[in-house]
Order: sequence, then C-alpha cells, then structure tokens
Amino acid sequence: MQKPFAVTALATLDPGQRFGEVRLDHAATLVGPPGLLERVDLVAAVGAGAMLLGIMARLLEMTIAYVQTRQAFRRPIGAFQVLQHRLADMLLKTESTRSAVYRAAWCLDTSDADAALACAAAKAYAGDASRLVCGEAIQMHGGSASPGSSTCTSTSSARRRSSSTTGRRRASSSGRSPRRGIRTRPETSSRVGDG
Repeated sequence: MQKPFAVTALATLDPGQRFGEVRLDHAATLVGPPGLLERVDLVAAVGAGAMLLGIMARLLEMTIAYVQTRQAFRRPIGAFQVLQHRLADMLLKTESTRSAVYRAAWCLDTSDADAALACAAAKAYAGDASRLVCGEAIQMHGGSASPGSSTCTSTSSARRRSSSTTGRRRASSSGRSPRRGIRTRPETSSRVGDG
C-alpha cells in the first residue's frame, strides 16, 4: 500500500531527535476535531519539559557521584561547602521542574482549565532550570564537556597541577599572593627604629 504522503528527513544537531518534512500527495481529510492540534501542542510542551527533567535528574546523579570520588587537598571535592551549595541549587531546580511537569501532566489528564498555562510554565521553567543544572554539572566535572570521561578529567587535572605550581612561583616573585592576585607587603630586613 502506497502512503498518501512523503517524508523527507531533516538534518539536526542532536542525533537523538529526528525531524522530517511531510508532503501530502493530495488534499487531506479531517481526521479529528479542530482543537486536536491545540492539545498536541500542550502534550509536546509537557514532553519537552519531561525530557529536560530526565536530563537534569541524570546529570545531578552523575555530578553527585563524581564530587564524592574526585579528590582535592586529600578529600573529596563534595566536602567543600561551596560545591554543596551549588549541588543544592541543582537539586532545587530539578525538583521544582519535576513539580511543574507533574502538575502540567495532571492538568492535561484532568482537562483542567489551567492546562495551557501549566504546560507553558512547565516548559519555560524546565528550559531555564536545565541551563543552570547542565552548566553546573559541566563546571563540577572540571569544565570538560563530557562528564565521566576519564581522559578529559585526568588531562584537565594534570593541566591544573602544572599551572598551579608555576603560578605559585610566579606569584611569589612578583609580590602577589598565589590566590586572587592579592598584593602582599614585601618583607624588609630592617624596621623603622631598629637603629
């Protein structure tokens, strides 16, 4: 049986998503009520939010596992309070997205009057939250774009060790503290009033 339409695959940046251009051979017949596409838009918004929620949840799991194993100054980097605060922000954004997506899905399921608003809010919030969570995950994995890649992690660690050693030598000879470029007072051998 020959299909009454042709689908041409479109190139995308993400190999996990496929898009296509659909061309109809003849005039289409009405297959549903006029409001069908409105509902499809709402379902698509919830689907996009749910996809982003899944990505954020997985990145949070991976990042927590990584900061518990990565060592700095002979202790896991997850023990540092600043990273704990950043992880808490990631958790907050992930769980808030979960609430928004679940509410939007519930509104769709029950045909609630606020379904359109809930779906739009879930998608918008998920987009903003995922930018923060993904950015933080990349930062906590050492800035490498592929979390969990041992090659990138060991290479960036070696680079940091070598640059921090040479940075301390340079900093001490220029009269600057090795941290944040703070000027230190040069030590003098004689003091005022020491005759």
